[in-house]
Amino acid sequence: MKFALLTVVLGALACSATAWAEESGDPAQDEFQALLEQRVEAAARYDQSVHDAAASVTIVTAAEIERYGHRTIDAVLRSVRSFYGTDDRNYAYAGMRGFGRPGDYNNRILLLLDGHAVNDNVFGSAPVGTELGGIDLRTVERIEIVRGPGSSLYGANAMLAVINVVTREPKAMSPVRLQIESGTGGHMKGGAALARVLDNGLQLSISGQASQVDGLDLYYPQYDDPATNDGMATGLDWDEYYDVQGTIRSHDLQIQAVWASREKGIPTAAWEMDFNDPSARTRDDHAFVDVQYEHSFSAGQSTIARAYANRYQYEGAWPTGGVDVRDASDGRWYGLDLRHLWDVRSNLRITGGAVAEQHARADYQFSNDGVTEFDKSVSFQVYSGYAQADMQPTGWLSLMLGGRADKYSTYDAALSPRAGVILNPVSSSAVKMLYGEAFRVPTFWERYYDDPALGYKANDALEPEVIRTYELVWEQDVRDGTSGSVSLFENRFDGLIDTAIDPGDSLYVNRNTSSAHARGIEFELRTTTERLSAYASYSHQRAEDGDGNWLTNSPRNLAKFGIGVPLGAYLRCGVESQFETGRLTVYRTQTDSFMLVNLNVTTAFNPFSTRTVASLLVRNLFDEAYATPGGYEHVQPAIPQDGRTFIVGLETRF
Repeated sequence: MKFALLTVVLGALACSATAWAEESGDPAQDEFQALLEQRVEAAARYDQSVHDAAASVTIVTAAEIERYGHRTIDAVLRSVRSFYGTDDRNYAYAGMRGFGRPGDYNNRILLLLDGHAVNDNVFGSAPVGTELGGIDLRTVERIEIVRGPGSSLYGANAMLAVINVVTREPKAMSPVRLQIESGTGGHMKGGAALARVLDNGLQLSISGQASQVDGLDLYYPQYDDPATNDGMATGLDWDEYYDVQGTIRSHDLQIQAVWASREKGIPTAAWEMDFNDPSARTRDDHAFVDVQYEHSFSAGQSTIARAYANRYQYEGAWPTGGVDVRDASDGRWYGLDLRHLWDVRSNLRITGGAVAEQHARADYQFSNDGVTEFDKSVSFQVYSGYAQADMQPTGWLSLMLGGRADKYSTYDAALSPRAGVILNPVSSSAVKMLYGEAFRVPTFWERYYDDPALGYKANDALEPEVIRTYELVWEQDVRDGTSGSVSLFENRFDGLIDTAIDPGDSLYVNRNTSSAHARGIEFELRTTTERLSAYASYSHQRAEDGDGNWLTNSPRNLAKFGIGVPLGAYLRCGVESQFETGRLTVYRTQTDSFMLVNLNVTTAFNPFSTRTVASLLVRNLFDEAYATPGGYEHVQPAIPQDGRTFIVGLETRF
């Protein structure tokens, strides 16, 4: 009902907007020129070229998203060098350079939407799947992926990477865009986007989508018994999500608002709940309002002020032994971020800023048959200051030095330094020597969750974890449109927060383990011409704990390939291949290696002065059987993933 209602509303809005301004263009048309000098904002909190950024950066463009048929950030990251994915049939997780701790809710990756942090304040999670309404990737201009620690600019959570999803300005959007798609497992989705530029320069846009997926019946041999439906989870892998986002932009002022809701069935019987119970589900709601004002005092000085308010709500139903088990969370926080850019000289830029955040509420509740068993709420404040200097003493040498201090009302102050040296022996080459530190405070759930009946206990003595990283990067432009890179990296964790079993009482507890480290090497080659686009990458990584043991959920080899080519005059084809070796599970078993091939075919035509694109996406083209590790909450050591699936889509732009 919600799906139908929102689709009708969006359709009505679209039909009423036929007088809006003309479309600015197809994102694929300008890709070749854009790739000649890619830009990134997330690396230094101002716009700069990728070669000048003191980080290893990947930019995924709107044209690439369309070419390969990506629907979620998780799908994008699986195609990116050094990243890998995990899906426990409830949430999607992203691992990076060998670190993807089971059940960490992506709390070591910072996710930004146009520079606004969307990680919640209860679990610290970065919603890379459908949890944030999927984030309508058709409104995205590019996704910036900055590897390495970002705490020197962004504070906690920015340990492994900062991912910034940059949406298009309203003036760069089609006046009207409508889309609908259908696919395997009862997949249905509809969406619309409207954009307008007024005569006075005011830019307006609103977009939304609604999706309903029935899902497939799934078999789990661990429950193969007549008492548990012979291991068949029937009709429980369903997924429903909705989102609306709007932008108002006028000269130096921008206002952005997002609301997203997602409800998901749970087929795996996690947390010892009853198998094949149709009432098992989770719901996540995200909402925020962000107001940003930017003013340039002169050609060399500008100030950006950002005020924001966030809300996160979670509800879960976990029927266990005939008992109605439920949990819920509510997070509310708001803040102010002031940033100043000063070009002291033509070869020296200083960035400085301060952040104040009030976390008015972060709570978690747990109940059995309506009787509250656990209920705790906390509030806290965070005050931060940061500065970074970017210097270019000569034409072939650039230096970066920065740091940030964060003071939590619940923890001691944390200092996060960062430094980089960039050598440009010729204009087409960049050699980067990088060092950085980052930290992450324990999340509410890690520190306070206490439920011995389910085998977990709290640890109020939990402390922040710290990462130190060393990286050597060589980036080389081979010719126009073709570039390559090689990276050597080492990541060292101290006080890594991880789930362990207390031998004294056999309860699970989150602890600061002694240490962990990862070392590796990465290669990548990308090329784009006016007719063809392709990439290939390989990553080798070894992630181990302080005793030299292989970390769980950590593949040692990743290889990826993608190519987009025209098929005749009317079709375009995007093919991606992703290979990875096995991973260790929390039960000390090992998953099998696998290779996935995804195919996306599109055709464009122009009826009635529109640009219409029809697409066919086939995921797991060769129906590869594979699984990714589960967590301690699962009986299954590894969770089987989808076989071959199809999605047919139609999109029209006016």
